Amino acid sequence: MGKTFEAIEQAKRERDSQKATAPLQLKERGTDTRAEVPLILIDTKKKQVLPPTSFEQYQQLKASLLNRYPDLRHKVIMIVSSTENEGCTTTAVNLAKALARDEEIKVLLIDGNLRSSSLHQAFGLDNKNGLSDIVRGVSDTEQAIKKTDIENLFVVTSGKDAGNSASILDSQKLKPLLDQLKERFDFVILDAPPVTLYSDSISLCSKVDGVIFVVEAEKTKWEVAEEAKERLKAAGARILGGVLNKRKYHIPQAIYKRL
Repeated sequence: MGKTFEAIEQAKRERDSQKATAPLQLKERGTDTRAEVPLILIDTKKKQVLPPTSFEQYQQLKASLLNRYPDLRHKVIMIVSSTENEGCTTTAVNLAKALARDEEIKVLLIDGNLRSSSLHQAFGLDNKNGLSDIVRGVSDTEQAIKKTDIENLFVVTSGKDAGNSASILDSQKLKPLLDQLKERFDFVILDAPPVTLYSDSISLCSKVDGVIFVVEAEKTKWEVAEEAKERLKAAGARILGGVLNKRKYHIPQAIYKRL
């Protein structure tokens, strides 16, 4: 009981001190102390803005990637889940946004979920001239790379007519395309379809440099997640880590950190 009480008191002190601090500083390197415009994170499924606490979580994910895997610069990272609606696209979008807040990091976000594409909606972009169009030779790469309202963040949407998505993602043209793009960008984030529902993500494993596995807390059965992970490993995926998404805190999160 004593430890819980101390945790509550410490959480209160931290909350009060945060109220009195200056605007949030997002710059990680250098001495520029100007306050920057707060990063707006979104839930792509519910089409709503995420709470401020989500910003810290995506910043932590970004810091873990940069610190633990310094070799990931100019690499393709696939974000994938075992089943639908686990927050895979939301994770891809907000990780890309967090990375792009660093003025030294240039990020490309690609919609590889051709069966259920949504990145164009998340950023308010036209879905023509997308990934499927490049692979089929209908559009060139420059047409497909679209600007967003974040200076260092660019998006390649899925394309309007994906046709046979499996054949597009398994195309021999895709690997050279991704290799070309990762030379131009510090990070290429690829949003991919669920592992257990389609073979698309398995086909992509040989074309990417690392995989982040998203699991929805209190919903996804561990057997399903384990099966998906084993499929990825069997396909040669380099699993960088996992994201436990939509975790519910039954007592305030700040207290959890002190227990």
